[in-house]
Order: sequence, then C-alpha cells, then structure tokens
Amino acid sequence: MCHIDRYGKSTLVEAIAEGFRLDSYGGRASARAGRPNPIKTPLGEVLKLETIVAGSQMLTGPRLKKKGFFLRAETAFSMTEQLGGVPGYWAEDTSSMSHGEGFVTVFKAMMNAPGFYVMDEPESALSFTACLHLVALMHQLGRSGSQIVCATHSPILASYPRGGHHRGRRPRLPAHHLGRAGAG
Repeated sequence: MCHIDRYGKSTLVEAIAEGFRLDSYGGRASARAGRPNPIKTPLGEVLKLETIVAGSQMLTGPRLKKKGFFLRAETAFSMTEQLGGVPGYWAEDTSSMSHGEGFVTVFKAMMNAPGFYVMDEPESALSFTACLHLVALMHQLGRSGSQIVCATHSPILASYPRGGHHRGRRPRLPAHHLGRAGAG
C-alpha cells in the first residue's frame, strides 16, 4: 500500500496484524505473551479476516510453528533497543547500531522463513541501499510462499514488481479507505 498521509494505511495494517494475532504495537506471532495490556484498534475490533488454508493454520496451529512479525515504525526503535539478545528474537545488540542497521538486523532475523509479515513504513530508518536489501528480502519471502502486507511512502518499496499481487490478482480494497489509485 502506498498513498499520502491520512488515508488509513497504518490503521489498516495494524488491524490486519491484529487479525493474525500480532500485537498492534509490533512483535512476532509465536510470542507467549505480548504487551501486558494490549490495546485493540477500533478497526481491529471489528475486522474479520477470511483466510486460505495456510492462514487458517497460522491462526490455529501450535504457537511455536507460527511464523509472522509486525514491524511498526513508531515502536520499532524501542523494540530494537530492548529485544536484541533476547531468545526468540535476534542475537545482535541492536542498541549499539544505527537505526537502519538495527532495522535490517531485525528484518533478517524475524523474517527468515515462510510466514505472514506486516510492515508499517519500514523505510523510516533505512538508507537507499538498505531499502534495496529489504526489497530483496521481500522477494525471497514471496518466493518461499510468505505473504507480506506493507504500508509505505517509499517509491523503492512501492515499485516492487510483485507488490500488491496475490496469485496474479490485485486485492480489492474499498476506495474510501485508500483514496484514488495513483494519487499522492
């Protein structure tokens, strides 16, 4: 998804993440517990997802077999500061890295197998080269059968050739949520 501000991209990706039981604050699918008092977004409260078999298995399968991650730009920096070295996350001390290096480390560690990945403005801390690395990772994940939902302002990420496609067709989203196609 790529559009100008105030069209609900972040709201939509947060609700999709919640629908797949990813904390709207950001985090991984197989976490034993999320934030102590997770807040549901208004859209997340009412959104009902229709899933294919793989999505259904992710929602109902064993906790440790679930592969998914939600990176939310607003909270990602604190996540990189707090979770480096924590088992189940990434081994590197991302608190001593630049924002961009930390984000790339998180992407590589948390998006390393087929799964469901949601990103809200992941380019916020990335250099041009790091954005290209993210596109390469998205391509690898797509080839592995992963599904990726990404809200972005980055022309690099938005131009990913398979972006917006699911088995050869574009998803249909209500125009009033995203505005006119191609605007902004």
